[in-house]
Amino acid sequence: MEPLIEREPADGGAETKARTGAGDTLLGGWRQGIVANLLNPRMGAFCVAVVPHLITAGASHPGAGVLLADVHIPLAVTWACALIAFARAPRDRPHRSSARRYLDRITGMVIGAFGIRLALGQ
Repeated sequence: MEPLIEREPADGGAETKARTGAGDTLLGGWRQGIVANLLNPRMGAFCVAVVPHLITAGASHPGAGVLLADVHIPLAVTWACALIAFARAPRDRPHRSSARRYLDRITGMVIGAFGIRLALGQ
């Protein structure tokens, strides 16, 4: 089994290359997303529990379901694109040495606080 993240050599910088197994094509990413959504039990539970309450009495169930899907899909795509755009901006910050030192200090203080709390028996 191959690792999900492959680190570049030290002289190549701190860049990482993610492996998805679906290929780096648009179709491969689309296929991986569709399979993940179809196999996600939360999506099925949402559809069974919430969607029937959104269809008014007397409305055509298939028609209303298609209409709800037509609203849901563009909203989901817009949300995913916004998350991707905002996640790309700060992606290199944790790899800086100053950020790493800051995170190490915070982590050390939290672990130390837990240790003191445990030692005092509170």
